[in-house]
Amino acid sequence: MAASRILAAPSLSVLYPGPAFPELLLEAIQESKTGGNLVFDAQIVALCREAGVGALLTEDRDFARFRAFPVERLG
Repeated sequence: MAASRILAAPSLSVLYPGPAFPELLLEAIQESKTGGNLVFDAQIVALCREAGVGALLTEDRDFARFRAFPVERLG
């Protein structure tokens, strides 16, 4: 199964919310004027910001809503 291979990758880091997460989540929701299903994207942004992630690899264009959030695309 592909998911088990991904989870076994030595370079994988699982992110967990820390003490700054609630404030970062609120900021991400407000800056992107996000609601509904897009709140999950705000959660990802907040987790990444808290963990100091350098860039998110995604084809999801909704992340463009978040200013100064580094996104890289395939190809």
